[in-house]
Amino acid sequence: LKFLLEFTAGVRQGGNAERPGQVQGGRAQRAPGRRRVAPFQPWDRVYDYALYNDLGNPDLRKDLARPVLGGSEEYPYPRRAKTGRPAAKRGQRPARAPLEEEIYVPGDERVGYSSIPAPTLPPSGGHFSSLADVYNIFGLDDLGRVPEAKGIINSNAPFPVAHRVISVVNPTKWRKDEEFARQMIAGANPVCIKRVTKFPLTSGLDRSVYGDQDSKITRDHVEKNMGGMTVQQCTNELPGEEEKAEISQRKVSPLPENEQLGAVSTVHTPPDTQDITAGRFSAWELPKAHAAANDTVETNFVTHWLNTHASMEPIVIAANRRLSVLHPIHRLLKPHFRKTLHVKSGCAPEEFLKVPSTSLVSVLHDAVARQIVVGSDDRRKNGSIFRCVHEDTYFPSKYNMEMSSKVYKAWNFTELALPNDLIKRGLATGDPKYPEKLELLIKDYPYAVDGLELWAAIKKWVTDYCAIYYADDGVVARDSELQGWWSEVRNVGHGDLRDAPFGQYDYQGFVPNGPSLATSPVLDAGAEVTESEFLGSITFQ
Repeated sequence: LKFLLEFTAGVRQGGNAERPGQVQGGRAQRAPGRRRVAPFQPWDRVYDYALYNDLGNPDLRKDLARPVLGGSEEYPYPRRAKTGRPAAKRGQRPARAPLEEEIYVPGDERVGYSSIPAPTLPPSGGHFSSLADVYNIFGLDDLGRVPEAKGIINSNAPFPVAHRVISVVNPTKWRKDEEFARQMIAGANPVCIKRVTKFPLTSGLDRSVYGDQDSKITRDHVEKNMGGMTVQQCTNELPGEEEKAEISQRKVSPLPENEQLGAVSTVHTPPDTQDITAGRFSAWELPKAHAAANDTVETNFVTHWLNTHASMEPIVIAANRRLSVLHPIHRLLKPHFRKTLHVKSGCAPEEFLKVPSTSLVSVLHDAVARQIVVGSDDRRKNGSIFRCVHEDTYFPSKYNMEMSSKVYKAWNFTELALPNDLIKRGLATGDPKYPEKLELLIKDYPYAVDGLELWAAIKKWVTDYCAIYYADDGVVARDSELQGWWSEVRNVGHGDLRDAPFGQYDYQGFVPNGPSLATSPVLDAGAEVTESEFLGSITFQ
């Protein structure tokens, strides 16, 4: 232990000048300008950068071509890890990796799995015909009741994957307006809500491209339903997507005196009493499904994919290229970056079938992100596995990744800090340097309340750790490894924004509660739809 501490403490004595040579050799292969005909092999240890230029599959069909993300003003994006795959026959982009082939991940980043029986996935297509079909997936009875043996695999389910019972699966709860409103602030995606400071709401979209997207909510609508949550602003279809309707949402939630969110309201005024009788749905359920679909898409492609995976990958790559393994910051970051590249890049199908998970959703979102989930929906089958499930099951379809690129244009590293984020969204006031003193707009906001406590604890721990090696700013400035790492993160990994300042399962696993697409237009107030019609308008099986 003393030996290791003396090695890493070398930075305190004036940076790298006094650090032994073998520590310098602890970096990964950088391979600048390295050219390979064949993909990198599992035993290679290469950390390099590439654009997201392998999302399409033009060799199979021309309509499966997708734009390159990164390297352009139109489609800025963080860089991904280089794999060394050869170019596609149509154009100079890397060919889409076959399903039976692993996407290269440096050996240090790979994760092993214990074997479990391989699940058989059902073919895509076809909507649920009844809520009983959805309940049965989770081992519940036709009325959504939990059997005595919880967590068992339902033998009648369409595929034998053990799904743990989801907390929102309650036949009398998940459809309530109060539960819908609660999930907007304490569900799977509580990071996008903002305080309304200007009314009526206006859109920042280019009118010449998207038309008038300003909110049509009037003061009369809001004042009439002050206990409400969501407001439908307009109905619009994505270009070229005739079957997937999209509603651009403006969600407004007045804050009651008791600081608890009330029922949902919109320009489609719901009935005075909410009928949640099994088999009966009002037209009011459809705008809520549209709002939930919008929220689900933002959760997966912005909050999850972009902010958690894509924007972090360049930091991992640069850390392995620029920091020696005994550098104090490398040692600080390594535990937090573990699995990041492997989870994001994906693994071969035979490895996917070994993932120890009780949730098919978590398997598809984590273990095979690049290989099966993200990219063009070519629907090539390999047994019962197909890709790309996200283009097939989320309403933006082939625009999913392109949409995340548009969001990335506004990515700001300094705004990712939780105190700064809360202040920017108008949900807290005070000095972000003192998170424990921030005044929250909503007291019952778990993401902020719990998050600030964790933020303060982590900040103190990291500050105390770094103080051991960096006594002042001068030591930081003299650490060439540290400076090289941060410069590469900004200028290469996030090179498209180099001039900018340096930004589920329990709710969405139960499809009726958190659909990823909604295909039917909103009906007039007071209309009724059957259970089958409602399920036929949201995400299919």
